[in-house]
Amino acid sequence: MKAQLYEKQKEEMSTPSQARIVRKDFFEIFVGAKNGLGLSNSTGPRGNSKQSNLRADLISKMNLKSKDENGLWCPITQEYWPSGSMQTCHFFQWKHGQNTMNAIFGQSNHNSELMKAEHAILWFEEAEQRFPSRQFVIVPDIPDNSDQVQVERWEASFIREYKIRILNPQSNTMSAKILRTDKRWNVLDGTKSMVLGFVENLGHGYEHLLEGAIEDEDMEADPDPSGMAVTTDDIKDTLSKYNDNEEEEEEEEAEEEEDKEEDEDEKK
Repeated sequence: MKAQLYEKQKEEMSTPSQARIVRKDFFEIFVGAKNGLGLSNSTGPRGNSKQSNLRADLISKMNLKSKDENGLWCPITQEYWPSGSMQTCHFFQWKHGQNTMNAIFGQSNHNSELMKAEHAILWFEEAEQRFPSRQFVIVPDIPDNSDQVQVERWEASFIREYKIRILNPQSNTMSAKILRTDKRWNVLDGTKSMVLGFVENLGHGYEHLLEGAIEDEDMEADPDPSGMAVTTDDIKDTLSKYNDNEEEEEEEEAEEEEDKEEDEDEKK
């Protein structure tokens, strides 16, 4: 009997509940807070090797290098920049620690999610300067007044698209030109955040996509006045399999609705 109780307790302790995760994080915050115990319990500085590995992982997974390998792609400004001008940013700050990340987003299946490329971005240093002061945000590429159905459709999509929104386009900072370009920051409002890694998953015929060009029937590329990159015919062909899947899902949903209506009519 005692052995069974011990085994049960061991099993419960090995699979922490969300409540236990939150309590653990609260205790750590209380220990380190000035209004708490005021004891130092920081996660400590990031090692240079960890940060270097994260940067290399981002460059590799997101396919950020230019063809001549002299530049790195910024998904915000949609330009190539010298490597020294690109900064690695964590979506969830290192100083808050893995326990706080677990408390907010749920228990991780890995030891640490803080240093994973999926939770970071490599961008131009001017973008990094503007983001913390909330001069622009990265949001799902859906209408501003989206309903619940549109949000759920975006969440269920195979490839989730994001866009950039400029919160104060008339400010001096966002109406200024991006360094060494004729493009102003506020023209990025509403444009898609183009991450090369996502594009490469669709195929390699994406030169016009990266140049923000639209191909017409005579194959002449005209500039896209909105600044949004538009897919070429090659990429559209590659995307068709995903569109076909969506159409099949819509047809299945329509059939289910028809079946429900027929059942209701029979009951009446």
